[in-house]
Amino acid sequence: MAIKTTAKLQSRLLQSGALVAALKGVVSRAALGIEREAKLRVKGGPKTGRVYRRSSIKKAVGAKRASEFGQLGFRQSRIKPGAFVVGYNIHRASAPGESPADDTGFLANSIRATSARVVRGGVRAEVRVGASYGRRLEEEMNRPYLKPAVEKERPRFVAEVSATIGGLI
Repeated sequence: MAIKTTAKLQSRLLQSGALVAALKGVVSRAALGIEREAKLRVKGGPKTGRVYRRSSIKKAVGAKRASEFGQLGFRQSRIKPGAFVVGYNIHRASAPGESPADDTGFLANSIRATSARVVRGGVRAEVRVGASYGRRLEEEMNRPYLKPAVEKERPRFVAEVSATIGGLI
């Protein structure tokens, strides 16, 4: 199940077309700011969880070099005949309370903001996480990335809404 957060502004003040147009821009920028911050939290920052081997790096060699690789201590791949395991991809996971550690990039690439639109007396934009495991990471495994992004964006959003309303009234 996907996870999403919504930046929404509802008010009776939204009767003015100029105000609605200006606030659509504010809400869109807020959604894009949340998207950007959530992606940065997943892709960056120090992670302090456990370190483990994720997959092996294989090098294919000809029959003449096979004995040479064997003498050097490289083991032959069980999956890929004629190839030797020459190393491993290492991954450092995140610890509880940290945002998820980026491994394949799928989670970060699945975070998308929608453009603001007018809905029932309000302006709304959404930030959706398309990765099926996004909700589980955020809510069940204590790997927050979306809620901290919303909290970081909130003061700028409130200030921009106040400035926009103050400038048009």
